[in-house]
Parts: sequence; C-alpha cells; structure tokens
Amino acid sequence: MIKLTNVILETDRLLLKGSKEDLHTFELVLKYNSDVIGSISLINEQDAACEISYSLSQDYWNKGMMSEAMHRVIQYCFEELRLEYLICIQAKDHLQAKRVIEKNGFSILEENNQGMQTYILYNDTLLDFKDFYIETSRLAIHSLEAKDYDDFYEIIQIPGILENAGHKHVENHKEGRRVFNYYMHMMTLGLYSAGKLVGEVKFKQKPKHSYEIGCILHPLSWGKGLMAEAINAIVEECFSKYQIPYLTAAIFDYNTQSLRMIPKCGFRYLRKDRYFSYEQNQELTETHFIRYNTKDVYLIEAEDSYRYQIENYKKEFIENHEDMEGCASLDKFNEIDDWFNWIRALKEGKVEGWVQSVTYLLIRRSDEKMIGIGELRLSSLPNVENYYGYIGYSIRKSQRNQGYGSMLLSMLLDEAKQKGMKDILITALQDNPASQKVIINNGGIFDCTVEDPFDQSKINRYYIHL
Repeated sequence: MIKLTNVILETDRLLLKGSKEDLHTFELVLKYNSDVIGSISLINEQDAACEISYSLSQDYWNKGMMSEAMHRVIQYCFEELRLEYLICIQAKDHLQAKRVIEKNGFSILEENNQGMQTYILYNDTLLDFKDFYIETSRLAIHSLEAKDYDDFYEIIQIPGILENAGHKHVENHKEGRRVFNYYMHMMTLGLYSAGKLVGEVKFKQKPKHSYEIGCILHPLSWGKGLMAEAINAIVEECFSKYQIPYLTAAIFDYNTQSLRMIPKCGFRYLRKDRYFSYEQNQELTETHFIRYNTKDVYLIEAEDSYRYQIENYKKEFIENHEDMEGCASLDKFNEIDDWFNWIRALKEGKVEGWVQSVTYLLIRRSDEKMIGIGELRLSSLPNVENYYGYIGYSIRKSQRNQGYGSMLLSMLLDEAKQKGMKDILITALQDNPASQKVIINNGGIFDCTVEDPFDQSKINRYYIHL
C-alpha cells in the first residue's frame, strides 16, 4: 500500500509533503511562505498502478504550479515506487485540468457516456524489450507488435485465460483493445510459433530492480512444454543481458497447470499470500516462487587452491570482531592444513559425534573472489535436528547487502535437492535478522524458537521443502 506520510519531494517553487491526515496525499507547500496551495493524491491503488488526482487554489492557476508538482510526483511514482502506469480521470470540458496532464505526457485511453475521459501514462523507465529477440527449438520470442492484435484477441477471449492472470474476461473488441494496448506498452514478450502469436510473458517491476513474470498461452499449445521452454530461454537471456538479480512468479491457486510448470523452470517456492483482484472483485490466494541469478557466482568444494583466500576470509571476520557462525568451524583451527584435514574427515563421515557434511566456497566469476562459505550436513544428530539445521553459511562483511547470502543458500538448496534431501531445517540466531531474511527469501517457513543448551542463545527454526 502506498503511504506518503513521511515523504517529502521538492521542486523549484514547492515542497510536496506527505499529509499526516491522508496517507495517500501530497500537500503542495510554497517554499517562500509555507502556504498550502493544493494537493496531489494517489488513489485506487491496484497492483502496479494507481489513479492520480489533484486540486489547486484558484489564486495559483495559470502559473505552472500544478504542472511543476505533477512532474515531480510522476517521477517519484515511476522511479521510486516503480509503478507501471498512472491513470487520471477528468471531465471532457475541464480544459485547465486536462492541460496539466497532457503537458506531463498523459494520453486518452477511453471516454464514457457521461463525458469523463480516462488518461493513461506508462512508465518508460522499465525494461526495454524493443531489441529483444531469441529463438528456441520451437519458438521465436520478441516484443509484441501492433499486427499481433487478432492473434492476441483470439487467445484472451477464451474463458479462463485472462482470469488465470488476475484480469476479468473480455467481452468485446473494445475491452480487448484496452488489454492489448496495456500489454503493448508494458514489458511484454510475445511467443511465436510459425509466425503466429501463441502466448506472452509479461514482466512486472518489483523492488531492488527485480521483476515478477506472468504468462498466458493458447490452450491449443498446452501440454507440449512450450511455456517452460520459453520461460527457461527468457530467464537465461534476462539474467545475462539485463543483470536482473532475481525473478519471481505469483500464481493463483486455481491455476494448477502453471503451479506444476514453474518449478520445472528452476523457480523455488517462496510463500503464499492473499491478493485482492480489483478487476475480478474478489480475494484470491496466490503462491509465490523465486529464481536467483547465479551466473556471476559458482559453488566449489573447499580445496587447497583457495588456501590464501580462505585465510583472508577468516582474517576479515577477525578484524571486524565478528562471530564466525556459519564458517564451517574455520575459527576453531589456527593452521589452515588442520582445517582442511577436518573438513575432509567430515565429508567421509569419520569424525565421531559430528554428522557427515560437505563444505563449499562461493566464488565470484568476474574476479575469482571468495564471497562466502557454505556447509551442507548430510545426516542427522539431535543437535543438528534441534538447533543447527542441515545448512550453515556465511558471507564476508565486505560483500554483504548485495544478495549473495540469498544466492548462496539457493545454490546450497540445489545441492541438497540433488542429493535427495527433501525437508530442510535451517536455523538463525534470533538476533540475526539478516540471516533470517535470507532464509525467508528462499521459502523458509518459521517453525519455532528454541534455546541452545550450550550458550542459551535463542535460535529461530525454519523449514524449506524441496
């Protein structure tokens, strides 16, 4: 939900202050005397868009005040809130109000019988797919084109297609054109078989320059693996070309085909949410999935060739006076050779009272720098099952807050899945919110908090199902 209470924007002549009385409104305040002369509100928020409305004291008409303020709010909506588009509704004969929005790039979307005109402005700062073109064994994939409308309408007029994407069913070409124009202006890729549009994959901007994908496919193409083929190819291209840190997908629980398909494309369960669809006017349950971009990093079992980097890794923790939790007992050994002997013995299951485990290093490809350590425990003892879990990991301080923790855990979970592990217990200290966030970002479901009998620390337990 958009809340503007603590937001302050600035133009040459104005301060735009979030109202304390109305969470969705900016007050327009003159800089030179602090008078409030108008307001701009962001209302009817839905998904990645909202409606914008405004008012201005008549004493300040025809001075460019509202156009100046509107320009700054639009910039905030598109660059900070990352909305996909804005709607503005004005009376056809309200010429001054219409001039303000037309100066700021809005164009007419539709007009009703009561003389009310709906204007729209799309966010052009998002992904640019104009030059996107890839081919798979059966598909060509590129941005939608105006000539695709007939094929597009053929798909969306089929009952259930748009409903699976959270939209209402279209009844006629007027509604079909509205939906098509929306998809044309948004970050949408068409899927073409023998020159005919058979589906699309749409991107929705999310926080931290990530995106959520959604898709539709003609029923005649169902059951052939076409959508999985398309998504795998698109994801690979987006991770390589656009450096997107991760992609998510949100699927309604009644869309069983997509729920089966998306894990086949490398997406992992994240969480369930309740979502209100304004178009369908009902609350729905959707399941979220995530796939991280790990192209710039790789996992490798700890080996002697990384001796110098491992010693530097340990040194960084010591210099920053940090506890070395998640470092595969690296802090317990003064000599690196002793540590290597230790992890080899653990891998072979030859350390009495300790579970068999494999130690990995997270390495960045671009400079071969060691970023983190991960430990995958392959068997169980009471201390593992109750307090420490099956995966431990750490990221060096100089490389934190860049998503590497989430990437490392995601890759360790892939290793666990390859080894036949199913339900993974992962724990984090209760006073370590960063580690808890990494677990939750990989689909961790909170179980309970327990007390470590050895040092009485509080430990949060999470489960991830593979």
